[in-house]
Formats: sequence, structure tokens, C-alpha cells
Amino acid sequence: MTTLTRTFDTTVSAVGKKVLAFPWQDRNAYALWLAQTFFLVRHTSTLISILAGKVGVHDPLRHRELLSHLREETGHEMFAQRDLEALGFSMPDFAEMVQSSVIYQSQYFRLDRTNPMVLWVYGLMLEGVASSVGPHS
Repeated sequence: MTTLTRTFDTTVSAVGKKVLAFPWQDRNAYALWLAQTFFLVRHTSTLISILAGKVGVHDPLRHRELLSHLREETGHEMFAQRDLEALGFSMPDFAEMVQSSVIYQSQYFRLDRTNPMVLWVYGLMLEGVASSVGPHS
């Protein structure tokens, strides 16, 4: 097993434990989570667009993959909003938490100041957590 694989697995496991420890059965906590998810996820398509633009002609295959992924991700924040409304809440019931804004702000910073593929790795980690601790059907 490579160092990269071990690091990935360790990170996914650590984040997965935090996800599993969340009080999902608490209606108010879950509503807050959905609202903060909305605030975060509404930046996804913009972040992917920036990444696709930065990759551009330097890696045309990755550029096309990102554009395809962009189409898949566009509008995903609406899933959180619809679930929140199904619980009897609405987005105006919640303010965006500083902790939520710091997450996407750091992604914009990384896209601007570091290797933009860091965003791809961040997304891969989130997908890894979802597949390891999410429901399997």
C-alpha cells in the first residue's frame, strides 16, 4: 500500500467517524446540517468551473472530465433545500455559519494560490467518506 493510499484511507476513516458520531436523529441538528450543506454546496459548480478553467488547454482530457462533472454537480444544493423543507423548515430559518464559509473560502484560496487539483482531491475525499460510511443499498 502506498503512502498516498494510507493517507487517503486514514483521512476518510477519521472524517467518517465524525460523520457517524453526528446526531442524525435530532431533527434540529439535521436541519442545521442541511442548511449548512446548502450554503457549502451552492459553491460547488463555481469551484469546478474555476478548476476546469485553470486546467484548460494544459490537460484537455481532465478539462473535459471536469466539465462533465460540472453538469452532474450543478444544482445539488437544491437536494439539501428540499430535504430541509420536507422537515418543515426553510432556508431563511438559518444563517450561514462562519465554519461553513471558511470551508469554501479555503477552496477558492487554494484554487487561486496553490495547485488547483487540490480541489479534486478534496472532492475525492468527500466521495470516499460517503462511500465508506453512507448507506449501502
